[in-house]
Parts: sequence; structure tokens; C-alpha cells
Amino acid sequence: MIIIEQIVKRFSNDSYLLAGVVLGVALAIATTVSGLIYVNSLESLAYRNSINQLPGNFLGIDLFAKDVILSKSSIDKADSDVDKVANENFAAAYKGAISYSKSSVYLAGTPLRNLPDKATSTALIRGYLQSVSQLDDNSIFTDGRIATTQTIELKDGPQIEAVITAKTASNFGLQVGDKIKLAVDLGVIKRVSVIVSGIFEPADLTNEYWRKIGIYLNPSPLLEPPPYGVRIDPNEPPLGLFVQRETLATVVDTVSPDTLINPVWFLKLDKEAVANWPLDKANQHIRNFKNDITSTLPSISVRSGSISNIIKNVERRGFLSNMPLLLLLAGMVATVLFYISMVVSFLTKRRGRDVSLVRSRGAGKITLLTIYGIEGIVLVITGSILGVAIALGIVLLTGKLPYLADITDGGLLTIQWGLAPFIAGLVVSVASLVIFVVPSISSARSGILGHKFLVSRPPTTSMLQRYYLDVAILFIGGLIFWELYRRGEFVSGGLFDTPNVNEPLLLAPAIYLIAVALSFLRIFPMLLNYFSGENNKVIGLLAVISVGVLIAEIILVNGPKTILLHHLWALGILASFLGLYFITGYFQSVGLRISSIFLQSCLVFTFLFIDYSEWNSLISIPNIGLILIVPLQIGFVICRLVNRRSPVWISLTLWRMSRNPLQYTWVMLLLVLVSGLSILATTVGGTLEQNRRESVLYEVGSDIRVTASPLFIRGGIRSLGERYESHFSVEMATIGLRTSGVVGDSNIEVLGVDSSRFNYVSWFREDFSNKSLEEMMGRLHSYGREGIDLPDKAEEIGVWVKSLSGLNALSLWIVLIDGNGETKTLSMGKLDFTGWEQLKSDIPTGLERPVRLVSIQVFEPGSGPGEIGHSVPSATPGGLILDDIFVNSFDGSQFKVIEDFEGSLEWVPIVSSYIPSDNLINISGDVYMGKYAGLFTFGAYKNMSVRSIWYGRGSEILPVVLSRALANKYGFSIGQQFIIEVAGRLVVAEMSDVVNYFPTMDTRSSEFIITDANKLQTYLNVISTVRKVDLNELFISVKSGSEHKATSIITGDSGSDLLDINHGLDKLEELSIDPYSGSGFKPMVLMAAIITLLSAGFGYLNYLFLFAKITRNEITCLQSLGLSRLQLYLFMAIEHSIIIVCGISLGTWSGYQISDLMVSPLAVNDSGTKIIPRFILDTDWGIMGPWYVILTAFFVLSGILLTRFIAKMDINQSTRIDGA
Repeated sequence: MIIIEQIVKRFSNDSYLLAGVVLGVALAIATTVSGLIYVNSLESLAYRNSINQLPGNFLGIDLFAKDVILSKSSIDKADSDVDKVANENFAAAYKGAISYSKSSVYLAGTPLRNLPDKATSTALIRGYLQSVSQLDDNSIFTDGRIATTQTIELKDGPQIEAVITAKTASNFGLQVGDKIKLAVDLGVIKRVSVIVSGIFEPADLTNEYWRKIGIYLNPSPLLEPPPYGVRIDPNEPPLGLFVQRETLATVVDTVSPDTLINPVWFLKLDKEAVANWPLDKANQHIRNFKNDITSTLPSISVRSGSISNIIKNVERRGFLSNMPLLLLLAGMVATVLFYISMVVSFLTKRRGRDVSLVRSRGAGKITLLTIYGIEGIVLVITGSILGVAIALGIVLLTGKLPYLADITDGGLLTIQWGLAPFIAGLVVSVASLVIFVVPSISSARSGILGHKFLVSRPPTTSMLQRYYLDVAILFIGGLIFWELYRRGEFVSGGLFDTPNVNEPLLLAPAIYLIAVALSFLRIFPMLLNYFSGENNKVIGLLAVISVGVLIAEIILVNGPKTILLHHLWALGILASFLGLYFITGYFQSVGLRISSIFLQSCLVFTFLFIDYSEWNSLISIPNIGLILIVPLQIGFVICRLVNRRSPVWISLTLWRMSRNPLQYTWVMLLLVLVSGLSILATTVGGTLEQNRRESVLYEVGSDIRVTASPLFIRGGIRSLGERYESHFSVEMATIGLRTSGVVGDSNIEVLGVDSSRFNYVSWFREDFSNKSLEEMMGRLHSYGREGIDLPDKAEEIGVWVKSLSGLNALSLWIVLIDGNGETKTLSMGKLDFTGWEQLKSDIPTGLERPVRLVSIQVFEPGSGPGEIGHSVPSATPGGLILDDIFVNSFDGSQFKVIEDFEGSLEWVPIVSSYIPSDNLINISGDVYMGKYAGLFTFGAYKNMSVRSIWYGRGSEILPVVLSRALANKYGFSIGQQFIIEVAGRLVVAEMSDVVNYFPTMDTRSSEFIITDANKLQTYLNVISTVRKVDLNELFISVKSGSEHKATSIITGDSGSDLLDINHGLDKLEELSIDPYSGSGFKPMVLMAAIITLLSAGFGYLNYLFLFAKITRNEITCLQSLGLSRLQLYLFMAIEHSIIIVCGISLGTWSGYQISDLMVSPLAVNDSGTKIIPRFILDTDWGIMGPWYVILTAFFVLSGILLTRFIAKMDINQSTRIDGA
């Protein structure tokens, strides 16, 4: 009875703190249960969403049986077994089955092609009987009617009715009423007579029925061999005759007893009913059905198709997508449990005197355990019941949030029940009970005298610091983060080899935040002492750590045996600096202190300028610490001077906080946890959502990307883009050329884009490159224009040539390019002469004007040695002299010399090998006309069977943008030229820029090069028009508001079935309604923000409640010493502002650090591989901004309440109470 009275008294005296405990337990249970139920509900929502996206009203399961005896009894039994098992497992979802059976193959005779009695030279028809259910309901009879089950016995065998398709009737010249004869073999007397009773066509080939059965309408030629001696046409399809199921079983059993067939059943499941199954139930239904049907019909195989694929896909995606949810959930639960621990700590401190008094009167630990146990059980049960009710309400109402409204149609989210959430809730309840009881019992170890001693001289360090438990937590956190860094994922085991969540890693954020806060609390008193001007121990700590790390780095990087002279100098300087710093503290003279600080500056400066580059990159942070030591010493002197002249309420605040930092431990830890977790939630959520959207934009490169083989596109890709641009919904369509290449020993991907337009259609992130996309594209098309313009009326082109000896097997070519960018090679003739000869050729009439001359080539047929890829130089070397290239009309009226080689040469050789062997110079000794001619000499290598010169000095160089990996691999720099091999041609390239990422380019598998598509295509096709390189991609941007129209136009365009259309817009739309994308994660982020706000708010209120009670004596003492109320307000405001600002700032910084580490293993696609491009941390300020505002407003309101408490205090009354 005494125990009950004590418990009631405790509830009455500490109602505020106990209410805080109940609230904490309710929050912990609500968070745990609702979080896990939400994860399950999200999984079912994703499953339902995937099912609903499938076409049609039914889903199918296909059954394929083997070696079933074709008799009425066996077929009926098989049908019955299938229906029974399906009904037992699928219940109302099962909507029947379509059954199909087929006889063995017969030889067939028709009115036009009779069935002979013996083998002939004529090819015979083969066919079979087949039966499919529901045929009459899904067909249109163009002639006749459905076959009946009537069987007439004739002398040579039974006569039955059958129907055929219109195509079968056309193939074999059949009509209604025709008789068909079937026989197993020519020597068999007994035959089946089949009367064609009807000819049909499918009523709707797009419905579910014909999507399954349609494969049997027009069968392919049979692969099985005919009977011995029988001749057939192997390309002729079989004659398929559709009969009733009963007829098939009866007739075949009569003609060929014990025939074995392979029947098929296509089960129909109602899509809506299947979508309403919970995911685990769906998996169970399919698994149980497979087990039951295979045990009933052992020879059967089951294909569950789309249902099983969706289940596997949702489970795999769920496993990967649930990682951030579970991570966030673990952080929330840890935060709330910490809040409970904080309130219990305050409660224990408040009850310290009463507990000590009870202990002094003889109460044992058993009595206290009973009291605290009953009290804790009542609190935990109350909080648990409240928490479960809150959890269910949270999950239900989540469906009405705008994030999920499109998926749930604005309704409540369906709760997916399971034991796991409630078991986890029970574990959290027990943990809460332990948190409540254990600290209370462990603190009740002394009597009233011990308690008064503890109150009079409170400890300055917490138990965590006294026993170095904070160091242990830091060590554990380091191990967890090392494990996470080493693994790079939260999964233990292979992704597809029974993967499991590595649970300890889920606690990494909470452990990290606590470790950071505890580490800060270690130095917090030192910082206060520094700013109050009392001592500068924090500088000494920084000096020891910085110098120690620097010395360790120098020794570890170089090794003790490889320390050089300048290393010894560096070590000596560091040791001297550290010694000088500590000696400075003993100097009393101001002059000596200033001189010492100056010498320290010189030592730091000298150290930083010593050449130690081999370890410099590893020690940037210690360097910063070393540099800060000198200004911090000057700052300390300034702080001391300022504090001596500062108001008493400032210096008194810093002094008080540095004397008793322990009182701020709990609230500081709580603020770090809540702010860090909020930043983690909003940053991870915002980053993952943005990362998935950007991965779609990166993969597609524009709104829509079309890839196609130019051989199948009328007019080519360029013409296709012009057709698209003619539609009002398409903003722009730009060309692309994707091919492969080689740089050095690296296989690379080469992408050509329209550099003048690509930046208008493509998505590009600023961190992909140091330059903007517009500037980068400008560099790709800033090079000179190639070619000499031909007059519009020119009809032939010629050149004066003098070949050197030994060129009999070589020919001269001229390459033109027209206004559409198409290249045309003209053969000018053989070089089988030695004097000056005029070679000319007609200009094709089909070229689009204007036409340009771009290249002159020496062609040598054949490949092998001397060609690219062969190291043996065996092509014919030599040279020729060129002069006066001219054009003319056929009547000679338009003669004009377009190149006389008299001025500076604009012609340059096209590279034909990795070692330059071709050259072109002006000569004056041997010319046809004028003073100069051009001498083109070439070596023993050729590029695609030609050696060439190109008009347009500088334009023969291909400007390219390199991936950073490729540039770093070979040490290329901007402006550097090198040779690449593209589509079998050698090309001189010049690096114009470098990128980390470029849309559509997979940086995980290969390096890449970006260039101008038009210039690349021209260059490659000039080298060889035999193996032309065509454009093969289109990047399309769509006008705002016309997305669906543009998609339908591109998809419905003629020939679209030959295109690979990558719909970025559709993928983004699917992402917006995907429960596993941001829409599913945002409710958890919102929940985390609310939980952390409540934890911070109520935790701080409890702290203020205890603070007001404990500091009452101090406040009244300060008032009696003459501090005004304004000074007391300022005193309290500074103290609490320092705690709040430090806690929130440290938590925010820590939150960003942990977010950067956490997002990396979470940013994976559905297959578990890293998403590209790499993420950029993106905080959802739509949630985080109001979070800071609300928390700030709460702190301000709490401060106002505290000032009102101070204002109402009566010094005399407080003194009397304390004296009593």
C-alpha cells in the first residue's frame, strides 16, 4: 500500500516530466509501427500500381502439359483439375481458362490436292485437328457456321465438321462444304473425313483472347519430318482444322488409340482482384498454385509471366528503395529514445533528494525497483496504446498527402497488416521501460548527505567523459563508417544472392551525430574559456593535434628509411614551433610574447614553403590548423581585453557556462540529433528524388531521344528530324552520330552532336564541366569551313596532274560535298602516265547546290598491310604534282580555274598513319601553268585505301571534348592534338575542353569523346564513301504543354516500329507516380521533420522546467547582488542562445556531412548499380525552411516564458523556501 501511495505521489508531483515520458514512448511506438507499416503499404502500393499499368482487364497464367492421353475422360479430368486448383488458390480472381489441344500431324487431301493411296512425286499437305474453347464467342464467320460435335461413321472412317481461318481457306483453296481427308500415313486404310462447316476471322485481334490464341491462327511450317517416302514442301504451312473438344477426343481416340498430346490452358485472372492482393499474398498465391498444379499434373509447366515478373521487380526495387526509409526510421527512433533518456535524466535529477531521503530511511533497491517498475510499466503501456493509435492514423492519412494523392486517388492509404511492425513496437516499448528504470535505480545509491554534497559540488564532467565512453562511441562510429565506406552499400551478401540489410549500418547517422556532439562537448568548456579570456588550452590542443598529424604524415608517407634532408628540416621546424608555442605561455613580458608569436609565424611560413609535395595533398586540414594557431593567440589577447571591459552579464554568462558544462550535455546532444536528422532526412530525400530525375534526363539527353538505323528511315535521320519539327508540338529536333573509336589502347565511345543547336535541346548540369554547355558547343563549331565553292552552273570538274613513276595501279579521286552535307566521290582516272595530263569528270546532276570541293585522293585498291591496324607499311609510296583545278560547262562557256596553287597553300594532307608520312608543298620547277604547283608526296600507309589532301587549313582538325578519365589517362591538355581512330578512319583531333559527365554517356563502362556531328560525318565520309557513316540519333525538345501530343506523334509516325524511342517525358511522368521515388519518400521526410520538432520542442521545455527549478537560487542570489531584471534577461538569453546556436549549427553541419556519406550507397538504380550522374546534395527547403522557423519561434516563446518566470520571482520568498 505504501508503494502505491508513493507511485501516486510521484505522478502528482512530477506530472509534467512524466507526461514528457509518456509522450516520448507514444512517439517512439508511433514512429516504429507507422514507419514499418508504411514500408509494407508502400510495397503493396507499388505492386498495385505496376499491375494497373498492364494493358487489358485480365492477367494470364499459362499451363503447358505433356503426354496427356487424348481421350474424353483424360481431357475432362485435366480440365477439371486445372479449374479446381485455380479456384482453390485464386478464388474470386479466377475468371476461367482458355483450353487448347492439338492432335498429332496427319497427311491431308483437299479437293484441289487429293490424298493418294501411295507415295508420289507430288508434295503432299500436312495438317492436324485442334480445339480451342470460346472460339465461337470471339470470332466472326465470313461464311458458314461453327462446327458441331456430330460424328458420322463412314466405311473408311469417321466424318466430322471443322472450321478454318480465312487465310487457311485462301492458302489451300477451300470453301464451306469442301471435304478434307486426313490419314496417319499413306498405307493406312482408316481415314478421317472433315467437312468445312465455316470460315472465320478474329472479332478483335487486340483483346485478351486473341493475344493468347492468335499464335495458332497462322502456324509456321512444321519442323518434324514426314512419314518415310512422303514428299512435302518444307516451306508450306500446315492445314489447321478447328473442331470441338469432344470431337477431337472421340475421333482421334478412334483412329489412333492412346495418342499423346500436349494440351495448353491460358488462365484468366481479374486484374483488379490481383492488384488488391497484398504483395506477400500474391507471391504466396502464385507459389502455392505452382506447387498444387504440378503435384496434381506432374508433367505440367507453369508460366506466370507478368505477375511473377512484377512481384520480383517490386521486391527487388522495394529492397533497394526501402534502405533510405529504414535508415530514416532508425534515426527517428534513436532520436525519440534519446529524448526519453533526457527526460528520465531530468526526472532522476529532480527526484534525487526524495530518493536519497527514502534510501536514508531504509528502503532497499528491491523496493525502489518495484516502485520504478510499476511506474514505468504504467507509463509505457499508456504511451504504447496511444502510439499504436497514432501510428494507424498516420498511415491512413498519408494517402491524402499531395505526394501520394495521384496514386491513391486522394483516398486513405490501405494498411498492410503484419507482425513485424508490432514486434518492433514491443521491442521499443521494452527499451523505453529499461531507459526509465535503470537510470533511476543506478542513481539511488547514496543517502541524503551524499545527495547534498552532490548538489553543492556538481561534477564538471559527465560519466561519458569520466570513463571515456564518448571516445568509445567515437571509435564504434569510426568502425561503422569504415565498414560503410569499404562496402559502399547497406546490403550484406550479393544483391541477387539472398541479400540482407546490414542493420548496424542503419544506426550510423545517429551514432555519428552523437559522436560529433560528444566530441564538441569535450572542447566546449575550452572554447568558453578562450572567448572569456580565462585560458587558451584549446589553442594548445589544436597545436598538438596539427603538429602531431603533420609529423606522422611526413614519416608515414616517406618511411623512416627514406627521410631526406628537407624532410628533416620540416620535422625540426615543427618541433621548434611546438616548443616555442608552449614556452610562450611562461613569458611575462609583452615584448617577449610578441617576439615569440612573430617567430612562430616565421616558422609556419618556412614550413609551408618547404618542398614536401609528396605528402602535401594528405595534410591540407592540419596545415589549416597550423596556420590558425598564430592568429588564435592574437585573438585570445583581444578576447581577454574585451572581456575585462564587457558588461557583467556577458562575462558572467561565459564564466558560469565554463564552470558547469555538464548541465548542457543533454540539451546539446538533443539539438544536434534533431537538427542533424532533419537535415539528413530532407537532404537524402531531396537528393535521391533529384538524382533519379536527373538520371532520366542524363540517360535520354533531351525530352525524347530517337535512335535508328538510317537504312530503314526514308530520307535519313536528318529528314526525319525535319518531319518532326514540322509538327507544332515539337520545339526542335537535332541530329546525333554515335559510334565507337580508339585512342591509344582504349576503346572509347564517340558522340557527335549538332554543336550549333544541341545546347537548346539538352539537359546539362553545371558541375559536368568548368564551362557552360553553350560555351563548350561554341568551341566545337568555331573552326574554319572546309572546301572550295563550285559555281552553280559548273557541270564538270578537272585537274592537271603529273604523276611520278610507279603509280600505274593508283587512281585519282575528287570528293565533293553538297548543300545537304552528302559527299560524292568522282573517279578522275588512272595515274598510269608520267607527263602532264588533264583528268576530268562530270559533276552529278542530283547534288544539292551549293557544291564544294573538299578533297583530292589517291586511291589504291585492296586492304591488308599498309591499311590502318596493320603495322607493315606496304602500300605504294610516291607522289604527284597538281596544278590548275578547274570547272566548266559541257559547252565550254563556264570555264573557271578554282585553284591554281599560286598563293599560300590551303591544302593539307589527311593523316593516313600514326606516323606522319604524307606531305604537300609548293614547287616552282615543274608546273603546268603559272609559277607554282602543288607537290603531294605520300608514304607506304593508307587510310581506308586512300591518301588524301583536304582543302581548308585548320578545318582538317576535329575539335573534341574529352571525358576527364580519358584526358587524365593520357595526360592530354586543352589545345593538344592527337590521333584517334573513328569508324576505321584516322582523324586528327584537338582537345577543346574536358567534362566529367555528358548526357547519354556512361562513364562507368568507357571513356568518351564529344564532337560536332556534321564535321565528324563529313570528315569520315570524305575519307571513304564506300563505307559511309550516317547520322543515327535525334535529340528532340518538346513545347511546354504539348508533351503528350508530341509523344503520340513521334510514336505514331510511319516507321516508328523501326525506331528505338527513349521517352524521357514518359519516364519522368512514371517517376512522379512511382511510390518508390520521391512521392513515397516525402511522407517519411515530413514525418521525420515533425518527430524531430516535437522531440526538440518538448525536450527543451522539460530542460527549461528543470533549469528554472535548479537555477532559482542563483537567480535570486544575482538579484540580491544588484543585477537588474534586464541584465538577468540578457544573462539568460546569451546562455540559451549559445547552447541553441551551437547545437543547431553543429547538428546542421553534421547532417550535411552524414548526408554526403549516406546518399552514395543509396543512390542506386533498380538493378543495384550506381546512378549516373553522381548526385549533388539537394536539401528540401520547402520542409527544412519552415522547420527552422517553427523551432526558432518555439525557442523565442520559451524564452519569453522563462523571463515571465524570472519576473514573478520574489527574492524573500525564494530565500525562505530554500532555507526551509
